[in-house]
This record gives sequence, C-alpha cells and structure tokens, in this order.
Amino acid sequence: MLATDLRHDLVRTVIEPLERTDAAWAEARYGEMQRELQSILRADGAPGTHRAADLRYLGQEHTVTIAIEDLGDWAQLRRKFDAAHQRAYGYAAPDVEVQLLNLRLSVVFPLDLPRLATLERRAGSAPAFETRKIYSAVAQDSLEHRVYQRDQLRAGDIVRGPAAIEEAGTTTIIDTGDTFSVEDHGSLVIQLNAVEAMGGVGGSEHRSP
Repeated sequence: MLATDLRHDLVRTVIEPLERTDAAWAEARYGEMQRELQSILRADGAPGTHRAADLRYLGQEHTVTIAIEDLGDWAQLRRKFDAAHQRAYGYAAPDVEVQLLNLRLSVVFPLDLPRLATLERRAGSAPAFETRKIYSAVAQDSLEHRVYQRDQLRAGDIVRGPAAIEEAGTTTIIDTGDTFSVEDHGSLVIQLNAVEAMGGVGGSEHRSP
C-alpha cells in the first residue's frame, strides 16, 4: 500500500443522451477534468491518464462502464456499450436510447518502487534455537517448541513445526505439521499442513513479512 502509484479519480455527472454528444464535446469536458486534477496532483514525471464513461439504456437503473482509449473513437461508444451490455446482462437493445451518465478520468503518477534489501544466506549449520513448552491449538496440549529469534534467521532457512519465531513486535507460531522458510527479503513463507498432519487435508500457504 505504501508503494502504490499516486492516483486521483474524478467523476463528472453529465446525464446526456449519447447521440447528442461527439468527440469534440467529450474532449472539452475531459480537458476541464484533467486541468482540475493537475491542480490537485502536483508530482514529477509524466502522468498516465485513463478515461471511461458510464452508460445505460434509457429507463434502466444499472450502468455499464466503458473504457475510452482514444477520444477519436467516441462514435464507436454506442457499439461498445451494446456489446458490453450483452456480455454483462445477456442482451442488448440497439433500438433503445442510451444515456451518458458520468465521465470518469483517472490520473496516475508512477512512483519508483522501493528496492528491498536482500537477506544473506546461511553458510553454516541450521539457526540456533532454544526449546520451550507452548500450547498447540492443533494438538490441544502443550508441546515442546523450538524457539528462534527472528533477527537470527537467514534466507533459505527451513524449519518444521512445532516452532515459534520471536521478535520485538510479535511471536509467530508454527504448529505441528507446518513448515516455514525464509525468502530472500526476510519474509517468512509458512506452509500450513497442520490439518494434514492430524489426518485431514491441508496444504495452504501464508506469507509473514
């Protein structure tokens, strides 16, 4: 979420019969919207813009949003709407008037993605641990767990539960039958096989950054 592009979406309600609009009409209104967005978003780089329009058949409530790649293709909007309505609702009504409800414009400023540090790999033996009895929800009893310190783990480490990983903010429990491995950036990849270990079916995966 912290690495997402800078984006702002603007919707302008117009409620016009589609047949009364054309490319020049649309270009003027999208131009106004774009100037408004540029006054809100002041960022470096060339923004990407995405246009769309909400349309519906006259007398109906539900709308279909059609992406507009090129305003020069505005005359094709009716045909695209009929086709999209057919796909969405199973029918099209080419003889019914189409209303243009909203114009949509999104401006996106791409941001540089952070470069995550790569965790070194272990050259020697398995990570050090101590043992402690911890309650297991799967076994419904206290079991001996191997307890690891998070900052002592290295990329490529693989440990089968029962185990616990301690760090300043939390403790991660790896139950009986589960396995965790450490990926290159330090995240824990936990393979959940606890149900399978107790005679059921398991095999899901969870990542803990």
